[in-house]
Amino acid sequence: MNAQSIQLRTPLSDSCPRCGGEVILQDELLFFKCPYCGSALYVESHTLYPRTVLAPKLSDWRQVCAHVEAWAAKAYGKRGAQTMHRILQGLRRVEMQYFPVWVLRTKKGEVHTRPAAGTAASEMWKLNVQAEHTADMPDHKLPLPEIPCRAVLAWAARQGMKASAITATGLTYVPVFALHYRAGGEPFTMVVEASTGDILADYVPPTLGVSWRAIGYSICGSLVVAEAVAWGLTSYVYYLYPIRGLAFCTNYCAIKALVWLVVTSGLIVLFSAPSPSQSRRRSRDKK
Repeated sequence: MNAQSIQLRTPLSDSCPRCGGEVILQDELLFFKCPYCGSALYVESHTLYPRTVLAPKLSDWRQVCAHVEAWAAKAYGKRGAQTMHRILQGLRRVEMQYFPVWVLRTKKGEVHTRPAAGTAASEMWKLNVQAEHTADMPDHKLPLPEIPCRAVLAWAARQGMKASAITATGLTYVPVFALHYRAGGEPFTMVVEASTGDILADYVPPTLGVSWRAIGYSICGSLVVAEAVAWGLTSYVYYLYPIRGLAFCTNYCAIKALVWLVVTSGLIVLFSAPSPSQSRRRSRDKK
């Protein structure tokens, strides 16, 4: 939906939330500027809200790739940087987008944010709206909020916040790069906040961290090979020394049973753990 295609049917008169000057709108767009202080405003239900667009520090796709690889190297070492480099090479060029966020400020100095657009990425709930610099973007490049402010105020009331405790309400556009990729057969989303450089990832791909399941497979394979060698050696000893070999076989079987009991218990715990997609789903449900 384009902001230029939506017009107000009736004239609107209200005061600017920035300077307090009276603003009269006739057939104006939902996005406009105050004629007195020049503040960017947004109109919703005959109410004016200040509108802020954060300036991006990362605007080029190459800068984003280098920034993400540096983050992976710092967090997971050289192997993590190489893995992330392969992931980024398999992605198409991702364009920067401006994601709308409703911002509520209280008398206690608290800042509460809620997405102003529908999204399945839980990382969008963690966006930082405290960037130092702002930008002046053309109105037609900014998406309209899909979630109205009254819905956010209703959420605040359910959280126990009184309307009198809210001192300011505004709409902030955060520049982000949303990276969607697959690793280990699971879908992942990584959000790079272009205004601060923060990287928000709901779950770390197993290929970047320690893959405990791969370690479990390696241990099982090693035990199978070791048992085959030990069984051959036991059979050879029993063939040469039947009496001593019998005692050796008894001790070997007891030790083997204990080892397999420990390994089986560990594998049950390992493979009963939730998959990455289930972990993200549970985290999103809690919110």
